[in-house]
Amino acid sequence: MEAKKQKLSFEAERSAWVNERYIANNDFDLRVEEFMRNGYTVLEGLLNATDVAYIRNKMDEVYDAQVADMGGEEVLIEIGEQGLARNLLEYDEFFLNLMTHDDVLALIRHFLGQYFTLFQFNGNLNIQNLPATSTPWHRDITFRDFISSRPISITTIWVIDEFNQENDGISVLPGSQKHELFPSFDFVEKYQQKLFAKEGSVIVLDGMFFHRSGFNNSDSRRRTCQGMYALPFMGQQISIPRTLKDKYSDDPFLKQFLGYNSMQQASVRDWRQEKLDNKRKNLNNFMVEED
Repeated sequence: MEAKKQKLSFEAERSAWVNERYIANNDFDLRVEEFMRNGYTVLEGLLNATDVAYIRNKMDEVYDAQVADMGGEEVLIEIGEQGLARNLLEYDEFFLNLMTHDDVLALIRHFLGQYFTLFQFNGNLNIQNLPATSTPWHRDITFRDFISSRPISITTIWVIDEFNQENDGISVLPGSQKHELFPSFDFVEKYQQKLFAKEGSVIVLDGMFFHRSGFNNSDSRRRTCQGMYALPFMGQQISIPRTLKDKYSDDPFLKQFLGYNSMQQASVRDWRQEKLDNKRKNLNNFMVEED
């Protein structure tokens, strides 16, 4: 956070008895401040109507294929996977445009640094009148009652169908990323906020931020794409590199971003062989012989 010492101004509304304050020089700085203080920020207008329509149809297509592969939606309901179209990039490279969008990656890099990986990128259909596992309050780093001084993961929620009163959007608890324990429900009822957003918007939130999906009482689906970015010590739920079968591995950034550089290996030899085949650094360059 940038802090500068300034003389007190007695202008109406924009004066404060402080020695230091945050200085926002542009819209990006304001996004950073919103994220740090509230736990989330909203980027509007990142997708046009044509892209939104394409994503909407593709998500439905992928979900139908995954339902058929598992033998029916009742199987997904049994394990709490209903309404989830997982690992969208495996089915269509168009989703790479979303997960590597410049405005999104700028925020990711600001908070996670240069070395981060894609933990997951899924579609959530929020099927009307069907309960979802995202409805209870949760952090995306689920069941973890700790906080970190800096984010260790960041979630992006791409709004494909507008969040409104009828489909109930999502509820958020501002500032909750700064507290270890989930608060009392009395506190939640007093301070929670309902978040509505236009289609084509992206909600960016801290992985420790408490939020919940509203129950969709409308007559249609409330689709979102959910991308989760993490520091590489967090292992992917599904091995994205193995599903992609070496696709994009010739691009240095995508190779790191998609997790090729941090895959789990089956043995010590496989671990060492991968480091030989995929050299990220050469330690010989750091070894200096003494005279």
